[in-house]
Amino acid sequence: MIIDAHANFSSREQLSALEREAAREYFLTTGIEVTRHGSVEDLLEGMKRQGVAKAVLAPLAASTLLSEAERLNNLVARAGRESGAIIPFASVNPRCEGAVEELHRAIAELRLRGVKLSPDGQGFSLAQDEVWMLFEAVEQLRIPVLLCPGSGADVERNNFSPDEANELITSFPRVTFVFAHMARHRHRDSSPSVIPEPNVYLETSHAPAEVILRAIETFGVEKILFGSDFRYNFYPVYEIEKVASLPISEEEKHRIFCKNAAKLFGADRNRGLLSLLRR
Repeated sequence: MIIDAHANFSSREQLSALEREAAREYFLTTGIEVTRHGSVEDLLEGMKRQGVAKAVLAPLAASTLLSEAERLNNLVARAGRESGAIIPFASVNPRCEGAVEELHRAIAELRLRGVKLSPDGQGFSLAQDEVWMLFEAVEQLRIPVLLCPGSGADVERNNFSPDEANELITSFPRVTFVFAHMARHRHRDSSPSVIPEPNVYLETSHAPAEVILRAIETFGVEKILFGSDFRYNFYPVYEIEKVASLPISEEEKHRIFCKNAAKLFGADRNRGLLSLLRR
């Protein structure tokens, strides 16, 4: 069984001009046609086809308008209520006035399970006072943070600083950090850019197999989570195949695909995770 620690959705379908150009190149390389942004329904259909039991659904509130965060958090909360396969995460932009209050609403009222942040996607640095204030709220709420070092494997990252990330990791030891894309600062990096502290987990999407293997040696297999970074009109099955093909034991693969996430996201809070953990 599989738990996906990182899936996105969009309420808009149309690709931008830049995305359409990238989609053409992607099709020539892989034979996979990217036609639109993926919806919650697309995600659920893909999960069913690929045997993915649950997925962290994490929107990204890119705007500094509070109304966007409210809208996205309401949408993902509804998705979580309608499908037991969804583990709903919130998103707020730390630069937004009212970000802390919206995070409290999302967790306390909407019952969302964590929060997603992206320095590049939301236009902030991890050293800003607003970010530290938000992390104080995260610590109080006792929720995990899914932190994206960049917008994807092919993007050079500017706003994410490993030194700033490491300072947050050590300053908030009770906050659980899940770094997308194996916390690589740049897509060419051969290893994660953050320190292997007990509160740090790494998600596998877009990282080559050799990077994942190196991270297993440094961080331990119990800190590695499978993630697809689902975002378009198809489920990226190659991310599953990549982990399934790693030269590690079946028990270690089970930890990456399911067991680690089941423990992290709380079997007692989400029905069905406990049964997955026992398989």
